Amino acid sequence: MSVKVQAAIKNERSQPLHDDKGRIRYTVDLTDNVTKDYSDNTPTDARFGDWNKPAMHGVISAFEAKYQFQATGIFSWVGNGFIAYLTPEQAKAIQRDPQVVRISEDHAMEFSAVWVDQPLAGTEIMPWNMSAVAGNQLSGGSVRAYVLDSGVGYHTDLPNVISRISADPLIPAVGCYPHSTHVAGIISAARNNIGVVGVDSSVPVVSVSATAGTPNATFNCGSGSPSIQNISLGLDQIKSLISASGRVGVINISINPQDNTSNYFANTEPLGLKILSMATPTPGYPGAFIAQSAGNYGKLARDYAYNNLSINDGIMVVGAVDINGQPVVRLNSIDGFRSMPIAANQAGSNFGSSVAIWAPGNNIYSTWATWNATLAASSPTAQKARQSGNTTYNIYGQLSGTSMAAPHVAGVAAWLAETGNLTTPAQIETAVRSYARTSGAQDPNTNLPLLMANASGINYTAQPTVEFAIGGVVNDNLITDSATPFSLRYQSIGALSCDLTGYLNNAVWYQNLGFNKEFDWGTVQLSPGNYRWVVNCRSAASTMNSAQATATVTTPPPAPAAAFSFNNVQQPNVTMVGASHPWPSSAASIKEIAYGTQQPFNFSYNSTNTSSCQLNAFYDAIGTSWTPWYTTAMPTYYVWPPVTLDRNYYWWQLTCTGTGGTVTTNFVAHVY
Repeated sequence: MSVKVQAAIKNERSQPLHDDKGRIRYTVDLTDNVTKDYSDNTPTDARFGDWNKPAMHGVISAFEAKYQFQATGIFSWVGNGFIAYLTPEQAKAIQRDPQVVRISEDHAMEFSAVWVDQPLAGTEIMPWNMSAVAGNQLSGGSVRAYVLDSGVGYHTDLPNVISRISADPLIPAVGCYPHSTHVAGIISAARNNIGVVGVDSSVPVVSVSATAGTPNATFNCGSGSPSIQNISLGLDQIKSLISASGRVGVINISINPQDNTSNYFANTEPLGLKILSMATPTPGYPGAFIAQSAGNYGKLARDYAYNNLSINDGIMVVGAVDINGQPVVRLNSIDGFRSMPIAANQAGSNFGSSVAIWAPGNNIYSTWATWNATLAASSPTAQKARQSGNTTYNIYGQLSGTSMAAPHVAGVAAWLAETGNLTTPAQIETAVRSYARTSGAQDPNTNLPLLMANASGINYTAQPTVEFAIGGVVNDNLITDSATPFSLRYQSIGALSCDLTGYLNNAVWYQNLGFNKEFDWGTVQLSPGNYRWVVNCRSAASTMNSAQATATVTTPPPAPAAAFSFNNVQQPNVTMVGASHPWPSSAASIKEIAYGTQQPFNFSYNSTNTSSCQLNAFYDAIGTSWTPWYTTAMPTYYVWPPVTLDRNYYWWQLTCTGTGGTVTTNFVAHVY
């Protein structure tokens, strides 16, 4: 998120909690002897938890009557007191009460995370993911990072991009989709008092576009996705450049095959063999360390990336962790990587023995370009952005995926290669492994400890990731009514057990300690009230994390009703059957009206619990084909003047709508 947005959120969180009437929520601490005049047999109030001491219920009742407010919670074990929304006048009056020790505003707190964003000089920030890998390093710039991707764009935070080339000389070197711009920022965004910093803010970046497709003349950029051919050509160009430099290089490949296709990067496939060739020094070629993304399908990485399990070949496949240090996975059947609308959501990080190392890959804030809202709305999998090859941007955005994890490792590798004066890809991999740390998190497939990339060998301890899904939405505040069922579940990764507490109208409803690390209520239907579920999960290392979901359940609006009346007698609805020519299901339901002798007649309709109505009228001279007569918006109640009709069949269809739904009623008459 942008610095301005972060500042706005920080400012909002600095404000006291308040209700929709502007009343601030206060915690009021009372004296230790405030209950001395109240019996332990005092009737308890159902609004508050039954664990509170009965005498305290009496105290609160007296305070509410005296100061004309309603408490939302009380406490009687960690001192005496209550919580309530108060007007300024009420707060001042209560503060003067001799039984009040203190009165304090309530403020929102944040759930903890292993890493947090850190402000730097000016408007620059060090995002959480940089803290996770000990980024914001500053090397001498002798080791180059080669980004084989869609083509890095021009950005004020990317002065370290020293060259832009395209595998296909007929396609512009800048890609229309700024995927590689985001990747380059993770590796090497400058330390310049604006935007963000990269892992190594001085490593030179060479952008090599593997995009294959028709050039976009409007934006002067390469459209389409990378192709096998252009990846091969790009690797060939990179090998030529590294050979000419005489210095070991670092290559980032945030590219994987699509789901359910062949793994073109397998170590026995042509691309896999080329990658191995890139990592193997030969006379005149010092070699390159390679970081490749594991893929985003929540499946075995061996089917989507290089899959030789060597630990010293200079090639590392990278999985993605979240802000808690846990692998990004689907929780509650909801995608773990959520990049909409600027990119497609995807299941989560690939895993398994082919993943050599892990790095941050969820909600990564980095350099970006203008995104096209019209195109983004056109398809969930459409190319979401446009980046001009002639424009320098100063925009930032969040993306998620192992594409974001790999450049963290590439940045760490470049830093360690230079500061350690490393000369071969194998030496670089050894250093990356040496400085990496385990944290208590495990690979979802092998259950082995995750090896987390770090430029300085800083230890950390992962904490569980836990999420609720209520009505299919993550950690949401659901507003519904008691007639409408909804789904409710929570799931965690990295947790040993969880404590679950349910609240009803701010009082504890139930509590399960040492409960399951995941639970599915299925379909829930509740009576009116304010509900909240809080789950606190702990890991084997006793680290904690929490999630909550809330539901405001109201009384359902009354169902609408409507009926016609003939000669002041309410008529039942006439059931119409047949698609091409609807006709009453029963001839007896047709109102027979004798021409002349039974006319004029009184005709009206009435509806209840509605706000608008639509009337459609038809006539049919011979009972075979309805002819539209009129269609008009109508009030919820209407009385026609005395009605006289020609000999025909007539059908009136009334549809009325209210907050409780829609109702349709029919009346059919035959004037003979």
